[in-house]
Amino acid sequence: ILDAVHDAGLKVSCIGSPVNKIPYDVMSEAREFDRLKRACYAAQRLNTKRIRIFTPEVPEGQHDEYATRIIAWMSEQKRLAIDQGVTLLHENDAKYWGAYPENSKRLLGELGDDRFKAAFDFANSVLLGYKPYDEWFPWILPHLDTLHIKDARDGQVVPAGEGDGQIEQTLRWLIEQGWNGNLTLEPHLKAAGPLGGFSGPQLFETAVTALRR
Repeated sequence: ILDAVHDAGLKVSCIGSPVNKIPYDVMSEAREFDRLKRACYAAQRLNTKRIRIFTPEVPEGQHDEYATRIIAWMSEQKRLAIDQGVTLLHENDAKYWGAYPENSKRLLGELGDDRFKAAFDFANSVLLGYKPYDEWFPWILPHLDTLHIKDARDGQVVPAGEGDGQIEQTLRWLIEQGWNGNLTLEPHLKAAGPLGGFSGPQLFETAVTALRR
């Protein structure tokens, strides 16, 4: 894989791991820790220092009750990241605990630094009923490493700028703030689900064109 990347004149930006993309279960913490160890190994092999992760899902209506346990869980993983010299990027995906702005704000407020940062996905916020610019900015800015460019409207993923993700407004504001982080295309235009999505070459080109526009 690394040879193919180099031959194309590219570099690996981040390991897109599925770590913590599970329902909360105290018995699963060690397993997810081991999965993060494997992600750290992959990062070393692919010469990148960044690993995308999530927070576990908790029962609906019990987010506050689980907050201390979730943060303790993530603290152990951050310690591993420090030991391995990598940075964890928490993504606000689906209905996992950190997908909700108040939860993510608490998580990043306690753990956020150069080894624990945010990868923000516009569509994931919209699909939960939140307005990205209104409810995530400006508080997330000090923690923001990466923007996932994916838009949504009426429960469906759509090309950037065609949904309710306030992407253009947010990008203009970030430019004004001097932000120069990463943009990643994760369009999910053909299929989208809790464990991933698919676009294919033609729809990926559609996503690139929409972002450039």
